[in-house]
Amino acid sequence: NTFHLNPQDFRHIYEAAAAYKPRMIVGHPSALYSFCLQSEKSELPAIKVPIIYSYSEKLYPHHLQKFREYFGGEVFDYYGNRENTLAVTQLPCRSYHINSEFGYAEFVADGKPAAEGAAGAIITTALANYSVPLIRYDTGDIGRSLGKCPQCNLAHPTMEIVGGRGKDVLVTRDGFVNCHLETYLARNGFRSADFIQIYQREIDRVIVRFLPNTLFQLSRDQERLRQLAHEGLSGYFEIELEMLDKPPFTKAGKMPYVVSELAPHGEAGGMS
Repeated sequence: NTFHLNPQDFRHIYEAAAAYKPRMIVGHPSALYSFCLQSEKSELPAIKVPIIYSYSEKLYPHHLQKFREYFGGEVFDYYGNRENTLAVTQLPCRSYHINSEFGYAEFVADGKPAAEGAAGAIITTALANYSVPLIRYDTGDIGRSLGKCPQCNLAHPTMEIVGGRGKDVLVTRDGFVNCHLETYLARNGFRSADFIQIYQREIDRVIVRFLPNTLFQLSRDQERLRQLAHEGLSGYFEIELEMLDKPPFTKAGKMPYVVSELAPHGEAGGMS
């Protein structure tokens, strides 16, 4: 739990994990990411784990990079919901395979089936719940149907998750844009912040909220962050910066990477 990954409690969790030597670790991406950062800040040796299994929140590229660096294992992702209408698992082929026996998935845009590869609301029907069936349940998430996997022989269709609860994407005048700003910052050598969150209230403007680390220098990094954010978001938005003094966790202990008040579904938060 992210709430327990604070400097006071972290070492107990770290020591237990190091002593247990797990072959697989399962967790929310934001919690696993916090674990890695706390370990590095404490100058503790990395815990090597062969398999990292991510669930409940959208797995972003900066999470993936950190997990591979720190744990040194293979990262697999799972997508589903507490209503048990869908189960989607990332396999060694790296595609997200829909368990068609468990749930049926539709991708709907403007009230019509979205074309293969086009983004749409994920609408699901449970096939295994006989007591309380959920038929055409709107998950509040956004995804794309990608057809059969080109790399394996499984008959299950594949999909891509674009946004969780409609809040992991930014809204532009042209539609949605999938945000990977932290990957762009890392690629351009910006490593002066431990957490980045993009907050959108207006169509042409976003707030880049960041938690500086010990590398941060105001005179050097503030305007550089603004410039890189503008470039990394393809020039769609004016950039406002907000410096944080603690990670922007929700009451549920999650840290949404992107929060857009203009996205079409539900409350901010990760996938469940």
